[in-house]
Amino acid sequence: MKTDNRKLAFQNNEFISCYDFSTGETKNLTEGFDPCISPDGEWIVFTQSSNVGDNFSRTIKLINTENSTIKDLEIINNNHYGAIWSPTGEHLAFSIMTNDWQIGLIKPNGTELKIISTRFCFTTDNKNMVFDGGIDEFIEGLNEPSCAIFCYDFNTKSTKRISKKGLYAMDLWIDNQDRIYFSGFENINEPGKIYQTSLTDTTLIELIEGTRPSVGG
Repeated sequence: MKTDNRKLAFQNNEFISCYDFSTGETKNLTEGFDPCISPDGEWIVFTQSSNVGDNFSRTIKLINTENSTIKDLEIINNNHYGAIWSPTGEHLAFSIMTNDWQIGLIKPNGTELKIISTRFCFTTDNKNMVFDGGIDEFIEGLNEPSCAIFCYDFNTKSTKRISKKGLYAMDLWIDNQDRIYFSGFENINEPGKIYQTSLTDTTLIELIEGTRPSVGG
C-alpha cells in the first residue's frame, strides 16, 4: 500500500500546526498566523506579529515541518503578511504595505524581492479557476453575508458552486493533484473545520478542526 506523504498546515488557535496524513499525528510548531505549506511539504510560511501600537509589526517567516527550524526572509519592511507558495514552490506571494497595499513576490531563500499588483489561482490544466466569493446567504449569529467556494470553467464560461449551502467557506487551497481544501463553519459558535473535495469527485470530506489549510508532499 502506497504511503500517503501529504502534510496539512493549519491554524490551531495561536499555533502553526502540521497534520501528517501518514501517521495521523498533529504537531504544534510555533506561535503565529497565516500558515501555508510548500508543495513538497518541507516548509511552512507564516506570519509573526510583535508589539502593539506604534511599534506593531508583522512579518513572514519560514518554519521547517520536521525540525521546526525558523528562517527569516529579511524583508526590509515591518508590515507584510499572508504569504502563499507558487505551485512549483519557487516563489512566495504576500501582502505588503508600501505607500499602499500591494502584492510582494520573493524566493524562499530571501532573494529577488519584487512588488507586483495582483495574482490568480488556476487548476493545473489552466482550464478552471477556483475562488471564494460572498453570497447573499446568512449564517445565524454572523453579521455579514456568507462566503462560498466556486469554480469558473474557461471552456464553458460557466460557474458552479463547490461548497454546500449553509456552510461559510473560506481559506481556499488547491494542491498539485487539484484536490480542493478550505475551512468553514455552519455555526459561528463552533470551531472551524477543514474540508477536502475536488472537481472530479465533489464528495465533501471533513478532515480536521482548524482554519487556513495548505497541503504539500
